[in-house]
Amino acid sequence: PGQRLTFYEIDPLVTKLVADTDEYFTYVRDAKKRGALLDFRMGDARLKLKETDDKYSLLLVDAFSSDSIPVHLLTVEAVRLYLERMKDDGILALH
Repeated sequence: PGQRLTFYEIDPLVTKLVADTDEYFTYVRDAKKRGALLDFRMGDARLKLKETDDKYSLLLVDAFSSDSIPVHLLTVEAVRLYLERMKDDGILALH
């Protein structure tokens, strides 16, 4: 209870599939039942991170789903932004 999770998602269909129904995935429903506060922010995560001063304990970058690597998410500037948005003892995980 009280955990706060922020999800940045570029594809509205993904959010609809995981957050608007529990037909296929129950994580969102279960987390809410346990008292977690969930925030879905739509759009390109890198651009959205620039718009906030929020600091995260864990920043998981999981945008690698095909043979092409999204290079703009691995630039020095991108990693610098990720580190700026993390708490001092935070963890950056790239998948």
